[in-house]
Amino acid sequence: VSHQLNNSVLPESNNLQTASVSVDKFKNADSIVPHNVIIAKTTTSIPTKQNYAYLWTIGDIHEDKPSYKGLLWDVLISANILRKQGSKADFWLYYRLSPDSKLFKMPTEHLGFLSLAGIRVRQLPKPEMESFGQLVFDKFLALNMTDYKRVM
Repeated sequence: VSHQLNNSVLPESNNLQTASVSVDKFKNADSIVPHNVIIAKTTTSIPTKQNYAYLWTIGDIHEDKPSYKGLLWDVLISANILRKQGSKADFWLYYRLSPDSKLFKMPTEHLGFLSLAGIRVRQLPKPEMESFGQLVFDKFLALNMTDYKRVM
């Protein structure tokens, strides 16, 4: 299975070429990416350091509870829209696995899609017990991102 990455959705696309990426390396990729979805490849057009960043947090990632995938798609779609609108900000996703999860990190196919969208990922330590309060406090980790002028 092969998907086309169309860089024409980016404002600065006149300098970029369309790239073809095989998603066979992403286990079960067809189950999470419809064949007609176009993902903007932004990693080549993102400078290494910006003054601004967007940060998303996701918690309770569990292999048997696919509800987090909707949040993951929200992040991918939001980043794609922001790039289309000309944003030069860095994109970050902080995530926590569920304490009941047998995973040691987010599934490889998800990390691959985030990478293709130019989203940097940081895994937070797995909590001892599930807590919505923990996820609320995770949002305050943006205050630690002092390399940026503003984090949204």
